[in-house]
Amino acid sequence: MNGVLGACHALEIGFVFGKYNDMFAGSGPDADRLSASMQDAWTAFARTGDPSCENIGKWPVYGKNRATMMLGKECRVEEAPYEAERSAWEDITYKAALP
Repeated sequence: MNGVLGACHALEIGFVFGKYNDMFAGSGPDADRLSASMQDAWTAFARTGDPSCENIGKWPVYGKNRATMMLGKECRVEEAPYEAERSAWEDITYKAALP
């Protein structure tokens, strides 16, 4: 779908189980690499509690610097990705949460 869905809800499931399809999530060597990386990270996390693995390297703890693992053609860590979009939510008051 040429990325129109972005990183939509549950998109990772096909990659984690190696059952992604061309129309919804893409295919080919990049998709195969991403699937293998995600499978390794999930397996490492299930085994040790840490998703760091050979395919993606060290997956840092999310903390004050907002270190975030970006999964894609190249898996890499970015500090505070999409910071402007994230910080826009800080000023929103949710009426449903008020007494």
